[in-house]
Amino acid sequence: SSAYVALVQSFADTLSAYLRRASLTLVLPATDPNKAYTIGKLRPLTSRFIVQTYGTEKAPDQGSLSQIDATVTTWLNRGVPREAFLLGLPLYGPAPDGQKTVTYAEFRELYQMSDNWDSTFAAYWSSDPESPIHLPDVRSLGVRFERVFERNLAGVALWALSYDHGFPEVQQLVRDKFARSESYKQQLNANDSLPSGWITEDGGQTRLRNEYNWVWMMVGCVFLVILLLIMKRYFK
Repeated sequence: SSAYVALVQSFADTLSAYLRRASLTLVLPATDPNKAYTIGKLRPLTSRFIVQTYGTEKAPDQGSLSQIDATVTTWLNRGVPREAFLLGLPLYGPAPDGQKTVTYAEFRELYQMSDNWDSTFAAYWSSDPESPIHLPDVRSLGVRFERVFERNLAGVALWALSYDHGFPEVQQLVRDKFARSESYKQQLNANDSLPSGWITEDGGQTRLRNEYNWVWMMVGCVFLVILLLIMKRYFK
């Protein structure tokens, strides 16, 4: 809405007045049926958008891969650029009683993971037959990270990293996945941006070489000789 755009504009102006390199990130809901967010007007004011895939109304497919894909497609079509698109993923989930949520660390401490992998949700069910719930584990997060790479999005935003306290595998997964991704993207960008006549050496891992360098060296040498002859004639 125009009121929200005005609010973000005011906030962005205040940030830039006090912080020269301020960066503003906005959080978008999984669904926006009323079209409350005008991306075209918000994009110039922000650096990134975190698109939530959680916290929506309870629905049978909430948290499933199809629901995540639909959310990504919706916001891309609404104008969120891929290079500013962060997929918001939770490090918590519903407790068996349905009355509260438990964090990733609490899941690991309190519940046993079964071997029941649900491909629709890309998650394991808990082993409690009375109240089966999905467990947010490293494998399920890895599948969702791969979705980010497949859709060429900017990255992920986890809510919240402190929820994995005492269990380092989540942050290790982030390092492994996105360090690999950044290296791959840098190589692709380098290859895609080469001007005509430039080639990569050693698989693009070391440096670039212009195959016409010798031409420019010859031209430079000829120009230098001419310049020296002129100086010798007029500055004896």
